[in-house]
Amino acid sequence: MKSLAMPSPARASRQLDLGCGRHKVPGTLGVDRARLPGVDLVVDLDSVPYPFAANTFETVYCFHVLEHLTDWIAALREINRILHPGGVIHVRVPYFASPTSFCDPTHKHFFAYETFDYFTPDGQTSFSTLNYYFPDLRFAVRKRLAFRRLHRTLGVSLAVNRFPRIYESAFCYLAPAHELHVQLTSLKRA
Repeated sequence: MKSLAMPSPARASRQLDLGCGRHKVPGTLGVDRARLPGVDLVVDLDSVPYPFAANTFETVYCFHVLEHLTDWIAALREINRILHPGGVIHVRVPYFASPTSFCDPTHKHFFAYETFDYFTPDGQTSFSTLNYYFPDLRFAVRKRLAFRRLHRTLGVSLAVNRFPRIYESAFCYLAPAHELHVQLTSLKRA
């Protein structure tokens, strides 16, 4: 089994993989609540603050993590705290209409195409009037719905990502997306 000790400062990464499990993004510091091969540091991600100084990381990966947390907004605040101004968070969560979203009994939250729009600056999205809920969290948001191979081959993925609101309001259960991929670029100031 691989050592779970913190990497030496010379090897320390400016990239963090939160909730990495057994599939850590190469070149990152892997953090998870479970002691698994590839995990560099064991941390309860439901417990903030995380053991990192502010502005430590340039990139944070959260692949299939947020849906498991008790308070994913608190976790997002904490990730933003440890992220450099202008740093990027890469998020992958199950799309709410996907069967995998509801089959896992450990999932506590569900995500739609516009869920992360609540963290955008004024005027960026249709939800810009609702962004007063989280004034301390501001991100430039890029997102896309990801599909399994058959839907990609048939061109469904291309059409859906061109017209996501129409898809979500009328067709999301006919050809459900598998995941929501989101890139959040921090707009916090230094």
